Amino acid sequence: MWLALGLASLPLRAPEFRAWERVYDSETRRFAPNRRLEMQVIGDLGFKAWVRELQHPRPTVFSTDRFGFRNPDSGEPPRIVVIGDSYVAGAGLPDSATLAAQLSELLEERVYGFATQYLNGPALFFREERFAKHPPDVVVWAPVARAIRPRPLFVRNLGESGGGALERFADVGEELSSLVRRGNEGNRLTRELRFLQQGWLYARRGHPHARRLPGGELVLALS
Repeated sequence: MWLALGLASLPLRAPEFRAWERVYDSETRRFAPNRRLEMQVIGDLGFKAWVRELQHPRPTVFSTDRFGFRNPDSGEPPRIVVIGDSYVAGAGLPDSATLAAQLSELLEERVYGFATQYLNGPALFFREERFAKHPPDVVVWAPVARAIRPRPLFVRNLGESGGGALERFADVGEELSSLVRRGNEGNRLTRELRFLQQGWLYARRGHPHARRLPGGELVLALS
């Protein structure tokens, strides 16, 4: 059992190539509150190809407020709120480059980014007691263009998991995973494991996306 838990805790899943994956909670549909994460990211294309020559690691900072959204923490209710998905949250961007941060700089006024991974932002907004008590003057919904269509304003019932031995088993697995994550600061371990795994596959089957031009330059061909 302990061997199985240990193997399950190893970072053999897709490496966290952005800060997003390290702080996002799929159950609450929010980020972990009051977090400031500094790490090396490789970008979407570098992650898609997973070829060393196409990856350009760069530092980034990803911060969240007390509510689990990507904003500087402030006690003042915002007058302007932008609702959206990962594009508004700035999935692969540093704090200073998110839509809310850019608007705040242009307007010289605080703009609050209320963004999650999915298009349920309006539903979550209407459920927030803080906005009912202090309604903002301006609310902008900015979903990604390809997803614009009529949507129901509801939130899925997340429910509660059962207790017992299975829950304790999961707790132990989470503790082991936490140890591995702490030992994987900066994504070093997962990155090297992924290079090892993908390098073995590409050596035998070729790369599905990377192409080398006649002059020797390596490029990425995505469909």
